[in-house]
Amino acid sequence: MRESGPPSKAHMLTGIDVEYVCAERKGRGKGTLLSVDSLLLLTSEELPETAEVELHFRPTPHSPLLSARGVVACQVVGEGLGVRITGMSEEHRRHMLELFYPPGPERRASKRVTLATQIRTGITGQLLVGYSRNISTGGIFIETETPAEKGTQLLLRFKLRPEGEILEAGAVVSYCLEDEGMGLCFVNLPESVRQAIAAFVQEQEA
Repeated sequence: MRESGPPSKAHMLTGIDVEYVCAERKGRGKGTLLSVDSLLLLTSEELPETAEVELHFRPTPHSPLLSARGVVACQVVGEGLGVRITGMSEEHRRHMLELFYPPGPERRASKRVTLATQIRTGITGQLLVGYSRNISTGGIFIETETPAEKGTQLLLRFKLRPEGEILEAGAVVSYCLEDEGMGLCFVNLPESVRQAIAAFVQEQEA
């Protein structure tokens, strides 16, 4: 989850050509990597949830061809299929980690600050109220005893300041920590919301 300024590598992991195999059927689609373990796949084929897929893709033009196993976790309205990556060689996983968490100045450019505010969202028709732990323009961590499953698409409502306006942001659950909460990646973040978060981050750092 990277900060603004010049686009980071993580923010550029979109429009990826993905070849996949599901139930011995081969297909192609466009992918967006949300994290090391999650991918949004846009394809004309309808793949059932829980279907196992074999993936082959290059995250960047300079990347080697990566191979991974995955499971279709959800249908993300207007975005495609949420695929949870379940297996990858150590070498390929290390390459992915270096893309999302590069060393040196680029890593330090990623700003994540503490934010303790109430978060409201809905999961399977039920209202979930939790509290955030930290935030960046890439995503947010929510403390809750009932986290959603990885790959779940949510619409979040929250304030950055007690006197501030209520912001809305779409997000996908990237990972869950038992008895702690869940980390989410923002999806199609409105520019006005991104700017508000970036300004908040800068203010907290100062």
